[in-house]
Amino acid sequence: MASAKFKIPSFVLKVLAPSVAAVASVALLLLYVVNGIFAETNRLDAQHAERLAMAAAGSLREGLETIAIDNAAWDDAAKFAGRDTVDKNWADTAWGAASAQGAYDAVFVVNSNGLTLYAARDGKRVPDLAREYLGAGLDKLVARAASGGANFRSGHFERLSTHGEFINSH
Repeated sequence: MASAKFKIPSFVLKVLAPSVAAVASVALLLLYVVNGIFAETNRLDAQHAERLAMAAAGSLREGLETIAIDNAAWDDAAKFAGRDTVDKNWADTAWGAASAQGAYDAVFVVNSNGLTLYAARDGKRVPDLAREYLGAGLDKLVARAASGGANFRSGHFERLSTHGEFINSH
């Protein structure tokens, strides 16, 4: 029986201990590799989140710049074309040029009676009357601007398609 006692430690030392050490080493190696994969994934995710945040901030900045420019343009429009007279030189630069670039088919400024105060097509002033170009759409536009029993507001602007549909208003 004494020899049986010595065989167990010999088995433990020669077979079991190296096997446990090998399994533990493989497990630690796998843990190290998996941890490295997770660390790299987290780093890439953080970079992606940073790029998204920068893109969102840039988009917000561009949107605010667009709003500021648009509001400035409408402030100028109210100043130069929001009365019963139109600064035609300003209108040529602001709207006539846009019609030359294809932003608008035609530009008309009319008063509360539908009288054309300014007209431009293809970047040039034209003698056209808004009523000839827009037809019944002009009556809709003037009626809409004067709706609610209020007088035609100075500085009220709307865009109307050639089909008589309202595009937007300011």
